[in-house]
Amino acid sequence: MNWYKEQADTLQRILDRDRNDMEVYAIKDLMEKISLYKTLSKFSEEDKFRAFDSGMFNAILKGYAIKAMDSFSESGTDEEKEAAEILRAKIQGKLDSLLDLMPAKAAEQYYMDH
Repeated sequence: MNWYKEQADTLQRILDRDRNDMEVYAIKDLMEKISLYKTLSKFSEEDKFRAFDSGMFNAILKGYAIKAMDSFSESGTDEEKEAAEILRAKIQGKLDSLLDLMPAKAAEQYYMDH
């Protein structure tokens, strides 16, 4: 059993146990999460890479990268703030090209090697 299947099963047990005490929106949210985890539990390793390579998650990844840069701009040392401002646009551009040129499988392997 994989982690996603375990999550779906756990959430289903919570829903079955607590449904009568839950608000409609909470039930709906839980049901959507269960459905998602069931779908993800059927993903092969290659499906994971195909999903990422589809571009579906590009804006999310870019958002994390920009937030990381902004956190340096907001609360870093003076040197970190200056570097973040200089690198912000360059990193955005580099991410755009890497997402176009580097497959997700290679990116994951690069991360694991470093």
